[in-house]
Amino acid sequence: MTVPAESDVIYETHSILSYASEAFDYSFTTQSGQSTERGTRRQGWSLVRHVVLQPSAAPGQYQVTMNSVLKEDENMPIYLHEKTDYFTSQGIGKGAL
Repeated sequence: MTVPAESDVIYETHSILSYASEAFDYSFTTQSGQSTERGTRRQGWSLVRHVVLQPSAAPGQYQVTMNSVLKEDENMPIYLHEKTDYFTSQGIGKGAL
């Protein structure tokens, strides 16, 4: 695994639940060579974390990992979205500048 530098950008985009009939590793590179992906799955159900690294030394290149997290890390509660009174998105209307 590549250790990110301070100047690299790391995006944790989402986590998913995944089922694998047996443990496996995989990797591939897109045809353009712009993106590489690597991952590991444990046998059975596991929480899979999707992380994207954009190295500062390689603008426009992305390194994606989708790994099953450690069994002991699956115990943290995950919520889709808690109800709040805050705005979740906003925009600037025409003529507001």
